Amino acid sequence: MTAFKSKIKYLDKLFSKYVRKRDTANGFGFCISCGCRITYDTCDCGHYIPGRHLGLRFDPDNAHAQCGMCNTVLSGNLKSYRINLIKKIGIIRVEDIEARRHKNVKLTEFDLDEIGERIKRMLEEL
Repeated sequence: MTAFKSKIKYLDKLFSKYVRKRDTANGFGFCISCGCRITYDTCDCGHYIPGRHLGLRFDPDNAHAQCGMCNTVLSGNLKSYRINLIKKIGIIRVEDIEARRHKNVKLTEFDLDEIGERIKRMLEEL
């Protein structure tokens, strides 16, 4: 595995920790798609726009806690995800995410280091 891929893998774990902690701050939360009750240990970090879009992979507006059924079995349950995402962050931010999915973003190792520092700060602020 290349150093770049190793950094991505590390950041995926760190970002997942952030999203799951953020969305279960009171010990539990609700799946962004179906609304079922989840805990930090039982939820996934589910992306609205898939993680292969590097420009959105570590964007807090694009990732929310999901139950395993919606994230994995139902491939994100995106119709419900979008409806509830609009309720959570508003249509303007959702449309911004949707527009940015079409931008081809290339990240450098320096970019990944900066992203890692940003995620660490966000975790500290929780």
